Amino acid sequence: HHIITLTETRTNDVDRLLQFLPHHVFIGKTAVPDEYTEYIGNGQHIPFIRVSAQTQAVWARCDKKIFGKDKDVILCATYIPPEQGGSGQEVETQFAHFADEVQHALSETPHWITCGDFNAHIDMYDEITEAHCDLLIEQPHLARGRVIECQQLNRAGKLLVDLASNLSCVITTGRTPGDTGQPTFVGYNKRFKSRPDHVMVSKSLFTQVHHTEILMPYLLDHCYQSVTFSTDAHNPTVDLRLHHDPVCGPDGNFLRWRPEKAAAYVAFLDQDLPVK
Repeated sequence: HHIITLTETRTNDVDRLLQFLPHHVFIGKTAVPDEYTEYIGNGQHIPFIRVSAQTQAVWARCDKKIFGKDKDVILCATYIPPEQGGSGQEVETQFAHFADEVQHALSETPHWITCGDFNAHIDMYDEITEAHCDLLIEQPHLARGRVIECQQLNRAGKLLVDLASNLSCVITTGRTPGDTGQPTFVGYNKRFKSRPDHVMVSKSLFTQVHHTEILMPYLLDHCYQSVTFSTDAHNPTVDLRLHHDPVCGPDGNFLRWRPEKAAAYVAFLDQDLPVK
């Protein structure tokens, strides 16, 4: 993976994290006691921008060459605390601040990705409007709504979907190969099922989403969520191959890349030979 975001790590000892990520460098963290949103990436191509003053979010800039875009891509990792009851004013304030920050980011470039734990349950609440008409022409399945296994809806979910709708963005939950709206929060005892974690992208980047993987954790309360983007860009300094672990493609088949079989794959492509 080229970019890894970690939320609620509850540690400021970066070395504890980087020992398991030998090919990554630390970008930044929010200054929130006991709960940290951290951003890990390739420092050469993903320079740090800022830490939000009002929300638990870290912002970085991704070189446009990685995605083959005309402008750089803004990346954001965020955590929004859950609503604690009452009027919900606190969560509404958090989303209002976050919306202002996103608007500022989109004034620099139309390409952006945000991901994290929003504590937002969105059910079938839909962000697709007439503002997405150009995307609907290319991706008509969006008009059918998302697939969702976790049928819960809360105030944060409505605010997140409304934000995506107002910005003409797309929440990938239940809309990409491999993502059926399955749970990402399962608890330490694996007895819970909810979907508070989401990835939201601009329209221009949604067309490049290749697939999503959500894997059950061993020791954590949230699942690992991975979104892979495809690109035709040529950048010799960046390895843009899909990772070597098995992934589920759009039709449900598996693809496992084996470097030692490279010659056999080439022969298959050149001569239409069977690969064993």
